[in-house]
Amino acid sequence: MRYIIPIHGELEFEKRIDTFTLNDFLLHLNNAKESEVLHLDISSVGGYVEVADKIIDLLKKSGKTITASNSDEDQIIMENFDALGMGTYVGGNVTANTVFIPTNLVHADTISGTVTGTDAQRKTIDVLSAIWVKTAKTTPRIHQEALALFPTLSSSDERLWLHYGLTLVCYPFFRKCVAAIGQTSRTEEIITRKMIKDRIAGEYGHLGALDRSVERIIASLTNWGALAKTEQKQNYRILLHNFACSENLQSWLLSCALQAHPSDAIPFDDLIHLPELYPFRITLGVDSLRRDERFEVQRQGGGLDMVRIAETEK
Repeated sequence: MRYIIPIHGELEFEKRIDTFTLNDFLLHLNNAKESEVLHLDISSVGGYVEVADKIIDLLKKSGKTITASNSDEDQIIMENFDALGMGTYVGGNVTANTVFIPTNLVHADTISGTVTGTDAQRKTIDVLSAIWVKTAKTTPRIHQEALALFPTLSSSDERLWLHYGLTLVCYPFFRKCVAAIGQTSRTEEIITRKMIKDRIAGEYGHLGALDRSVERIIASLTNWGALAKTEQKQNYRILLHNFACSENLQSWLLSCALQAHPSDAIPFDDLIHLPELYPFRITLGVDSLRRDERFEVQRQGGGLDMVRIAETEK
């Protein structure tokens, strides 16, 4: 007898809309005691490393025959969620004893010059695939605009706006981490890895992957020019408003930040000063957003301008 486990939504610790938690899995596993076959019906864009690793460990220890299929058209199967602490995406089949990983969407030779080691290259490919491919499904308008903007940008600094914006909407953990750095920048010029880890741990707890994830994000921000190394190894200087660009690109990034934010609407002054946008110089005025079809701007009492994503743009 076969028991179907629907792994639908992001892998999370706490139950929310469109999530699948470890408790959900344990409930299904308990219900499947009499079944010889567990079939994983998977439709997910990613999740937390601890949840994924625990699920995989329990599957391997169950002693049952395990099969898997995909509910979504992109044929996503989850194997090892270790990219930025939020998601590694692979295609393949989970069996009782092994996880088979075929060729990925992005060819390894595109990053072989900058990332060494087969495993490191695979993880980097997975992250890039999630950011630049999977966002076509989760945030299609933002993704389409990024692809249209990319060939019009002449410098790596300008293209960073696109990569950063897509990463914000793809990885909530990334947004939390850069927001923590931005908040720290309001009182401090220097951060340490421990400061950011402690801030994130206050919300998520001391997860096994948290330290590695924060370190990878800090390394990326340093490589991008949003942080700078200092003479002390663990210290980094926060580089505020280091990147400038056209109003159209600024507006696109603001739409990404608003899409990724847990609030549906944000006061304009708060939007342009969101801590997660600390590396970027935002010079737009509220009238520019009023003219932009991406946004709806509503004037409220006391002259407060509330900004939300336009319904037609979601």
